[in-house]
Amino acid sequence: MESYQNITENVYWVGVRHPELQIFDELFPTHNGTTYNSYLVRGAEKTALIDTVKAPFTEEFLDKIDQVCGLQQIDLVVVNHTEPDHSGALATLLERRPDLPVYCSKPAENFLKQLLNKPFDARVVGDGDEIDLGDKTLRFILAPYLHWPDTMFTYLVEEAVLFPCDAFGAHYCSKKLFNDEIPDFSSDFYFYYDCIMRPFKDKVRQAVDKIDGLDLRILCPSHGPVYRHEPQAAVNAYRRLSAPPPENTAPRALLLTLSSHGNTRKMGEAVQQGLQQKGFEVVEMRMCDMRDGDLRDELELADLVL
Repeated sequence: MESYQNITENVYWVGVRHPELQIFDELFPTHNGTTYNSYLVRGAEKTALIDTVKAPFTEEFLDKIDQVCGLQQIDLVVVNHTEPDHSGALATLLERRPDLPVYCSKPAENFLKQLLNKPFDARVVGDGDEIDLGDKTLRFILAPYLHWPDTMFTYLVEEAVLFPCDAFGAHYCSKKLFNDEIPDFSSDFYFYYDCIMRPFKDKVRQAVDKIDGLDLRILCPSHGPVYRHEPQAAVNAYRRLSAPPPENTAPRALLLTLSSHGNTRKMGEAVQQGLQQKGFEVVEMRMCDMRDGDLRDELELADLVL
Protein backbone atom coordinates (compact mmCIF):
# COMPACT_ATOMS: atom_id res chain seq x y z
CA MET A 1 0.00 0.00 0.00
CA GLU A 2 1.32 3.42 -0.97
CA SER A 3 2.19 5.77 1.86
CA TYR A 4 1.27 9.38 2.55
CA GLN A 5 3.83 12.12 1.81
CA ASN A 6 4.87 15.17 3.76
CA ILE A 7 4.54 18.48 1.95
CA THR A 8 5.63 20.50 4.98
CA GLU A 9 6.09 19.40 8.57
CA ASN A 10 2.35 19.79 9.20
CA VAL A 11 0.81 19.35 5.74
CA TYR A 12 0.41 15.86 4.28
CA TRP A 13 -0.63 14.49 0.91
CA VAL A 14 -3.11 11.65 1.48
CA GLY A 15 -4.39 11.39 -2.09
CA VAL A 16 -4.31 8.50 -4.54
CA ARG A 17 -2.78 7.85 -7.93
CA HIS A 18 -4.71 6.58 -10.97
CA PRO A 19 -2.07 5.90 -13.65
CA GLU A 20 -4.35 3.61 -15.69
CA LEU A 21 -6.90 6.33 -16.45
CA GLN A 22 -7.04 6.93 -20.21
CA ILE A 23 -10.05 9.23 -20.48
CA PHE A 24 -11.45 11.63 -17.89
CA ASP A 25 -15.18 12.35 -17.54
CA GLU A 26 -15.67 10.21 -20.68
CA LEU A 27 -14.43 13.23 -22.64
CA PHE A 28 -10.76 14.13 -22.23
CA PRO A 29 -7.83 11.83 -23.02
CA THR A 30 -5.41 11.46 -20.12
CA HIS A 31 -2.32 9.88 -21.60
CA ASN A 32 -0.47 10.16 -18.30
CA GLY A 33 -3.28 9.15 -15.96
CA THR A 34 -4.20 11.42 -13.07
CA THR A 35 -4.17 11.81 -9.30
CA TYR A 36 -6.93 12.67 -6.85
CA ASN A 37 -5.17 14.82 -4.30
CA SER A 38 -6.33 15.20 -0.72
CA TYR A 39 -4.49 16.94 2.08
CA LEU A 40 -4.27 16.86 5.87
CA VAL A 41 -3.31 19.98 7.81
CA ARG A 42 -2.37 19.50 11.46
CA GLY A 43 -2.56 22.43 13.82
CA ALA A 44 -1.75 22.60 17.52
CA GLU A 45 -5.43 22.14 18.41
CA LYS A 46 -7.24 20.82 15.34
CA THR A 47 -6.57 18.70 12.26
CA ALA A 48 -8.33 19.49 8.97
CA LEU A 49 -8.86 17.26 5.96
CA ILE A 50 -9.06 19.15 2.66
CA ASP A 51 -11.10 17.31 0.01
CA THR A 52 -11.37 13.55 -0.43
CA VAL A 53 -10.89 11.24 -3.43
CA LYS A 54 -12.89 9.29 -5.98
CA ALA A 55 -15.09 6.63 -4.39
CA PRO A 56 -13.33 3.48 -5.77
CA PHE A 57 -10.15 4.58 -3.96
CA THR A 58 -11.81 5.18 -0.58
CA GLU A 59 -10.06 2.44 1.40
CA GLU A 60 -6.61 3.36 0.12
CA PHE A 61 -7.35 6.97 1.01
CA LEU A 62 -8.55 6.14 4.53
CA ASP A 63 -5.50 3.97 5.05
CA LYS A 64 -3.23 6.94 4.33
CA ILE A 65 -5.13 9.03 6.85
CA ASP A 66 -4.62 6.28 9.45
CA GLN A 67 -0.91 6.34 8.72
CA VAL A 68 -0.76 10.05 9.61
CA CYS A 69 -3.10 10.45 12.56
CA GLY A 70 -6.07 8.11 12.49
CA LEU A 71 -9.58 8.99 11.43
CA GLN A 72 -10.64 9.80 14.99
CA GLN A 73 -8.05 12.59 15.17
CA ILE A 74 -9.60 14.61 12.32
CA ASP A 75 -11.63 17.56 13.58
CA LEU A 76 -13.16 18.90 10.35
CA VAL A 77 -13.43 18.40 6.61
CA VAL A 78 -13.10 21.13 4.01
CA VAL A 79 -14.86 20.51 0.69
CA ASN A 80 -13.47 22.90 -1.91
CA HIS A 81 -15.54 21.35 -4.70
CA THR A 82 -18.16 18.60 -4.76
CA GLU A 83 -17.45 16.86 -8.07
CA PRO A 84 -17.31 13.11 -7.29
CA ASP A 85 -13.59 12.75 -8.02
CA HIS A 86 -13.04 15.02 -4.98
CA SER A 87 -16.03 14.14 -2.80
CA GLY A 88 -16.57 10.46 -3.63
CA ALA A 89 -15.06 9.15 -0.39
CA LEU A 90 -16.95 11.64 1.78
CA ALA A 91 -19.98 9.38 2.28
CA THR A 92 -17.88 6.57 3.77
CA LEU A 93 -15.88 9.07 5.80
CA LEU A 94 -19.05 10.46 7.35
CA GLU A 95 -20.45 6.97 7.97
CA ARG A 96 -17.43 6.32 10.16
CA ARG A 97 -17.30 9.85 11.60
CA PRO A 98 -20.85 11.29 11.40
CA ASP A 99 -19.89 14.01 13.90
CA LEU A 100 -17.41 15.68 11.55
CA PRO A 101 -18.32 19.23 10.49
CA VAL A 102 -18.06 19.85 6.75
CA TYR A 103 -16.95 23.35 5.72
CA CYS A 104 -18.02 24.38 2.24
CA SER A 105 -19.62 27.10 0.12
CA LYS A 106 -23.38 27.52 -0.04
CA PRO A 107 -23.67 25.92 -3.51
CA ALA A 108 -21.51 23.04 -2.27
CA GLU A 109 -23.86 22.49 0.66
CA ASN A 110 -26.78 22.17 -1.76
CA PHE A 111 -24.87 19.71 -3.96
CA LEU A 112 -23.72 17.63 -0.99
CA LYS A 113 -27.28 17.27 0.27
CA GLN A 114 -28.12 15.61 -3.04
CA LEU A 115 -24.95 13.52 -3.16
CA LEU A 116 -25.12 12.24 0.42
CA ASN A 117 -28.89 11.97 0.82
CA LYS A 118 -28.63 12.11 4.61
CA PRO A 119 -28.17 14.80 7.26
CA PHE A 120 -24.66 16.05 7.91
CA ASP A 121 -23.10 18.91 9.85
CA ALA A 122 -22.68 21.53 7.12
CA ARG A 123 -20.81 24.74 7.97
CA VAL A 124 -21.26 27.25 5.15
CA VAL A 125 -18.37 29.70 4.76
CA GLY A 126 -18.04 32.96 2.88
CA ASP A 127 -15.23 34.87 1.23
CA GLY A 128 -12.45 35.57 3.73
CA ASP A 129 -13.87 33.42 6.54
CA GLU A 130 -11.25 31.64 8.63
CA ILE A 131 -10.86 28.58 10.86
CA ASP A 132 -8.34 28.55 13.71
CA LEU A 133 -6.52 25.24 14.06
CA GLY A 134 -4.48 26.48 17.00
CA ASP A 135 -1.22 27.70 15.53
CA LYS A 136 -2.55 27.44 11.97
CA THR A 137 -5.26 29.37 10.14
CA LEU A 138 -7.31 28.27 7.14
CA ARG A 139 -8.79 31.11 5.07
CA PHE A 140 -11.47 30.53 2.42
CA ILE A 141 -11.55 32.25 -0.95
CA LEU A 142 -14.66 31.76 -3.04
CA ALA A 143 -13.84 31.00 -6.69
CA PRO A 144 -17.14 30.11 -8.37
CA TYR A 145 -17.14 28.45 -11.80
CA LEU A 146 -13.59 27.19 -11.60
CA HIS A 147 -15.12 25.11 -12.88
CA TRP A 148 -18.33 24.50 -10.90
CA PRO A 149 -20.43 27.10 -9.04
CA ASP A 150 -19.43 25.59 -5.68
CA THR A 151 -15.67 26.00 -5.97
CA MET A 152 -13.55 27.70 -3.35
CA PHE A 153 -9.85 27.84 -2.49
CA THR A 154 -8.40 27.21 0.96
CA TYR A 155 -5.28 29.10 2.08
CA LEU A 156 -3.05 28.03 4.94
CA VAL A 157 -1.98 31.46 6.13
CA GLU A 158 1.07 30.74 8.30
CA GLU A 159 2.74 28.42 5.77
CA ALA A 160 1.55 30.23 2.60
CA VAL A 161 0.09 27.05 1.09
CA LEU A 162 -2.85 27.37 -1.30
CA PHE A 163 -5.28 24.51 -1.94
CA PRO A 164 -7.14 25.63 -5.12
CA CYS A 165 -8.91 22.37 -5.95
CA ASP A 166 -9.16 21.94 -9.74
CA ALA A 167 -7.50 25.26 -10.60
CA PHE A 168 -3.84 25.02 -11.67
CA GLY A 169 -4.10 21.24 -11.89
CA ALA A 170 -3.12 18.75 -14.56
CA HIS A 171 -4.10 15.20 -15.37
CA TYR A 172 -0.63 13.83 -14.80
CA CYS A 173 0.33 10.87 -12.66
CA SER A 174 3.88 10.24 -11.53
CA LYS A 175 5.51 8.27 -8.74
CA LYS A 176 6.92 11.61 -7.67
CA LEU A 177 4.72 14.26 -6.06
CA PHE A 178 6.48 17.58 -6.56
CA ASN A 179 6.80 19.56 -9.78
CA ASP A 180 10.58 19.88 -9.45
CA GLU A 181 10.97 16.09 -9.30
CA ILE A 182 9.26 15.16 -12.56
CA PRO A 183 9.74 15.84 -16.28
CA ASP A 184 8.09 18.74 -18.05
CA PHE A 185 4.30 18.32 -17.84
CA SER A 186 3.39 21.68 -19.35
CA SER A 187 1.48 20.13 -22.25
CA ASP A 188 -0.79 18.35 -19.72
CA PHE A 189 -1.18 21.59 -17.75
CA TYR A 190 -2.24 23.57 -20.83
CA PHE A 191 -4.51 20.82 -22.14
CA TYR A 192 -6.25 20.68 -18.76
CA TYR A 193 -6.76 24.43 -18.80
CA ASP A 194 -8.14 24.36 -22.35
CA CYS A 195 -10.59 21.54 -21.64
CA ILE A 196 -11.82 22.59 -18.21
CA MET A 197 -11.04 26.21 -17.38
CA ARG A 198 -10.96 28.00 -20.73
CA PRO A 199 -14.77 28.37 -21.04
CA PHE A 200 -14.69 30.37 -17.78
CA LYS A 201 -11.98 32.91 -18.57
CA ASP A 202 -13.73 35.76 -16.80
CA LYS A 203 -14.02 33.63 -13.66
CA VAL A 204 -10.35 32.66 -13.95
CA ARG A 205 -9.42 36.35 -13.99
CA GLN A 206 -11.59 37.05 -10.95
CA ALA A 207 -10.06 34.18 -8.97
CA VAL A 208 -6.50 35.09 -9.92
CA ASP A 209 -7.17 38.68 -8.86
CA LYS A 210 -8.37 37.43 -5.46
CA ILE A 211 -5.11 35.62 -4.76
CA ASP A 212 -2.92 38.33 -6.26
CA GLY A 213 -0.56 39.52 -3.57
CA LEU A 214 -0.83 36.41 -1.41
CA ASP A 215 2.43 35.02 -0.15
CA LEU A 216 2.53 31.76 -2.11
CA ARG A 217 5.17 29.19 -1.26
CA ILE A 218 3.38 25.96 -2.21
CA LEU A 219 0.43 25.30 -4.52
CA CYS A 220 -1.53 22.10 -3.89
CA PRO A 221 -4.09 21.44 -6.66
CA SER A 222 -6.46 18.48 -6.67
CA HIS A 223 -4.97 16.85 -9.77
CA GLY A 224 -1.35 16.37 -10.71
CA PRO A 225 1.89 17.56 -9.13
CA VAL A 226 2.26 19.80 -6.10
CA TYR A 227 4.10 23.03 -6.91
CA ARG A 228 6.84 23.67 -4.40
CA HIS A 229 9.13 25.16 -7.07
CA GLU A 230 7.96 28.50 -8.48
CA PRO A 231 4.25 28.04 -7.72
CA GLN A 232 3.57 31.57 -8.93
CA ALA A 233 4.43 30.43 -12.46
CA ALA A 234 1.20 28.41 -12.62
CA VAL A 235 -0.83 31.40 -11.42
CA ASN A 236 0.90 33.67 -13.95
CA ALA A 237 0.10 31.17 -16.71
CA TYR A 238 -3.61 31.29 -15.81
CA ARG A 239 -3.51 35.07 -15.85
CA ARG A 240 -1.91 35.07 -19.29
CA LEU A 241 -4.20 32.39 -20.73
CA SER A 242 -7.35 34.11 -19.46
CA ALA A 243 -6.43 37.63 -20.58
CA PRO A 244 -9.28 39.29 -22.49
CA PRO A 245 -8.74 39.73 -26.23
CA PRO A 246 -7.97 43.21 -27.53
CA GLU A 247 -11.07 45.19 -28.24
CA ASN A 248 -11.99 45.28 -31.91
CA THR A 249 -12.47 48.66 -33.51
CA ALA A 250 -14.90 46.94 -35.88
CA PRO A 251 -17.20 43.94 -35.37
CA ARG A 252 -15.48 40.70 -36.33
CA ALA A 253 -17.06 38.04 -38.55
CA LEU A 254 -15.73 34.51 -38.94
CA LEU A 255 -16.55 33.09 -42.37
CA LEU A 256 -16.10 29.30 -42.68
CA THR A 257 -15.88 28.11 -46.27
CA LEU A 258 -15.63 24.78 -48.08
CA SER A 259 -15.89 24.65 -51.86
CA SER A 260 -15.02 21.59 -53.92
CA HIS A 261 -15.38 23.28 -57.32
CA GLY A 262 -15.26 26.98 -56.55
CA ASN A 263 -18.95 27.80 -56.74
CA THR A 264 -19.53 28.01 -52.99
CA ARG A 265 -16.30 29.98 -52.82
CA LYS A 266 -17.87 32.65 -55.05
CA MET A 267 -20.84 32.81 -52.72
CA GLY A 268 -18.45 33.26 -49.80
CA GLU A 269 -16.74 36.14 -51.58
CA ALA A 270 -20.09 37.85 -52.08
CA VAL A 271 -20.95 37.39 -48.40
CA GLN A 272 -17.54 38.72 -47.40
CA GLN A 273 -17.97 41.84 -49.54
CA GLY A 274 -21.42 42.45 -48.07
CA LEU A 275 -20.12 42.14 -44.52
CA GLN A 276 -17.21 44.47 -45.23
CA GLN A 277 -19.61 47.05 -46.64
CA LYS A 278 -21.48 46.84 -43.34
CA GLY A 279 -18.27 47.59 -41.43
CA PHE A 280 -17.24 44.06 -40.42
CA GLU A 281 -13.69 42.81 -40.23
CA VAL A 282 -13.95 39.42 -41.94
CA VAL A 283 -11.72 36.43 -41.18
CA GLU A 284 -12.11 33.58 -43.65
CA MET A 285 -11.09 30.03 -42.77
CA ARG A 286 -11.17 27.09 -45.17
CA MET A 287 -12.68 24.22 -43.23
CA CYS A 288 -10.44 21.62 -44.85
CA ASP A 289 -7.30 23.48 -43.72
CA MET A 290 -8.11 24.65 -40.22
CA ARG A 291 -6.86 23.11 -37.00
CA ASP A 292 -9.07 22.75 -33.93
CA GLY A 293 -6.98 25.19 -31.94
CA ASP A 294 -7.13 27.86 -34.64
CA LEU A 295 -10.90 27.51 -34.95
CA ARG A 296 -11.35 27.74 -31.19
CA ASP A 297 -9.28 30.94 -31.06
CA GLU A 298 -11.25 32.58 -33.85
CA LEU A 299 -14.60 31.53 -32.39
CA GLU A 300 -13.71 33.30 -29.15
CA LEU A 301 -12.89 36.50 -31.04
CA ALA A 302 -15.85 36.49 -33.42
CA ASP A 303 -18.98 38.59 -33.06
CA LEU A 304 -20.61 36.71 -35.93
CA VAL A 305 -20.03 33.22 -37.36
CA LEU A 306 -21.12 32.16 -40.85
